[in-house]
Amino acid sequence: AAEAAPESPGPAVGAWRPGGARSPLRAIGDAIALQNFERADLLIAAHLRAVRAAGDRPDDEADLVRLQAISAAQTGRIDTAIARLEQSLTLAGRPELRAHLNYLLALLVTKRKDDTEAARTYYRRGLECLDAPGADAPAERAWILNGLALAAAIDARETEDAERREALFKEAFDLEFAAFRLVRDLPGDSAFYLRYNLSHNLAFLLQITGRHQQAEEFLRSVSSTMLSTGRQDFFVLHHYAIAVLQLRRGSHEQAAATFAAAVRVAGALRDSFHVEKLLAAAAYTDLRRGDHSGAVRHYRDAARTARRLCDEEAFAQDLAGLLWALTLGDARWDGHTLA
Repeated sequence: AAEAAPESPGPAVGAWRPGGARSPLRAIGDAIALQNFERADLLIAAHLRAVRAAGDRPDDEADLVRLQAISAAQTGRIDTAIARLEQSLTLAGRPELRAHLNYLLALLVTKRKDDTEAARTYYRRGLECLDAPGADAPAERAWILNGLALAAAIDARETEDAERREALFKEAFDLEFAAFRLVRDLPGDSAFYLRYNLSHNLAFLLQITGRHQQAEEFLRSVSSTMLSTGRQDFFVLHHYAIAVLQLRRGSHEQAAATFAAAVRVAGALRDSFHVEKLLAAAAYTDLRRGDHSGAVRHYRDAARTARRLCDEEAFAQDLAGLLWALTLGDARWDGHTLA
């Protein structure tokens, strides 16, 4: 059974104006992003009471219940999250919001319950919402097409029927390209992120079908405009993806140089999380190309970074890699190895 909504009194708030600057949705979203779920649930409960007291605000109420669902999903309460999204659908009136709720339901049943058929049902309902007169949400439609492509790719990887696998991969490619065309020229950060997501999904499809060189060329071509914005955070992610593709097709020297460029930029950004991941990837690349001393250096730096981040799992993996690299290189190691 679904868990009851939080009933804690929480802060006293007044109903905000729809679309106004005082909308609490951003504050609630920030609390969820920072994993402060208790604060998020208190804010949601308080604003739900205020909206219900004001009356005649079904879409605002639906949005708040949607955030309840996201908070529940983030803390592993999947059945509760699905129930909240279904509840939100009974409230929502705007076609764009109804489409988004169906998209979220599809995503949950795909990623948490491995039910691609149920997901397709929700995705198609979402598309039907966007076919309503006056609905204008190309980005939402693109997300739904992206979700359908994900379902097709999952089914393709699981089937043992070669003919069906080929048809499903073709369906996934067609859906991803259709989604990309919808948002190719859309302005704004959300469209930028969606284009990034779609381009990497397309590259991944090329990769899992064995076309590593094509995946790299495609990713370079679609990323040129994004790179021209000068966003260094995107540079890091882009070069990481390119380096992985180079590594997969055996171009170890190129991959090492690409990882090194990404490490430099991530370091300048003081992005320790990505620095650790990139150093570990660079170390693995060194091992593949027989550069044991390079692997020792990179694994040591990765382990030191993981230790500063208090990331025990990453530290253990980096330490194991370091010891293996030292062993392969016939190098001595002792208690001062990570000093």
